[in-house]
Amino acid sequence: MSTSTLPIHNRAGRSLEDRCAGEGEKDLENIKVLAVDDDPFNQSLIRLLLKSWKISADIADNGNEAISQLLRHPYDLVLMDIEMPGLNGYETTRVIRNEMQLDLPIIAVTSNNTERDRQLARESGMNDFVPKPILHSELLSSISEALGIRVAV
Repeated sequence: MSTSTLPIHNRAGRSLEDRCAGEGEKDLENIKVLAVDDDPFNQSLIRLLLKSWKISADIADNGNEAISQLLRHPYDLVLMDIEMPGLNGYETTRVIRNEMQLDLPIIAVTSNNTERDRQLARESGMNDFVPKPILHSELLSSISEALGIRVAV
């Protein structure tokens, strides 16, 4: 079953479609994102970007912490760094997909920007790839596309 056909739910149990019903551009204020990155500067940057778009975000410092948070809280989307201590982004994504059986969108946000890195991201189960340094419009476009909603970029 593809990601686009599964209902994505927030804590209140309302589907993403219910929260974004209607025509035209949508507000992202009801979206909940888990950002996984081990670098404090990148964490701050991602948090500020998401906040500027009214997206609620939690931060995980590594793959193990991400898995723990995903077990405790529902998210609409994950932003995943690749190179982290412990479980890297590819390994974490495989756990999310294969063991946890979660089908929420996962976007790689990484400085590893070769075609091989993109291929490994796809093979691990990631839905998209945004290179660092982050272009704000590219990240917003990737998030809105992954969630199937249209927002002003």
